[in-house]
Amino acid sequence: MNGNYIITAIAPQNGKHNLYHDEMRGSIASVVSAEIGDGAVIRYIPEYDNRPHYVTTSTVKSVEEGDNSLVIETNNTIYTLQVVTEAEFTSVWDGGFAVATSCKVNMATKEVFDIEVSEESADGLDVLDEQYITIDGEKFPVFDAETDDGYWYKG
Repeated sequence: MNGNYIITAIAPQNGKHNLYHDEMRGSIASVVSAEIGDGAVIRYIPEYDNRPHYVTTSTVKSVEEGDNSLVIETNNTIYTLQVVTEAEFTSVWDGGFAVATSCKVNMATKEVFDIEVSEESADGLDVLDEQYITIDGEKFPVFDAETDDGYWYKG
């Protein structure tokens, strides 16, 4: 349960819609605690103010860790979180000029997001040769989905 996640789904057990669930969904989060029999504490950063917020859940019934996900079931709600890791995003231009910045990667969906804008000047760069991310020293090609949804990696 250590590390960063993105909250991908929140399903109320009783069908009641809670407004704070809307601000949590899609946020970067970490699990402060999630012990069966106690309330879980989830730290999340909503987009509207980019500051940490905390929520204490109802009593935890189960915690299931998968390869790239975490599901916390409470008396009232099921929270699904996916693992997010830091990576390096590299663009190679004009036959070898490389620009590297930091990014985040959703390890379950392979989405690459929060790509830092480079301080390097883009003047005179014409042809993008390749883009890739590096995670734990391993290089993975990145592609632009045919949508406005961003970048994804193959691997």
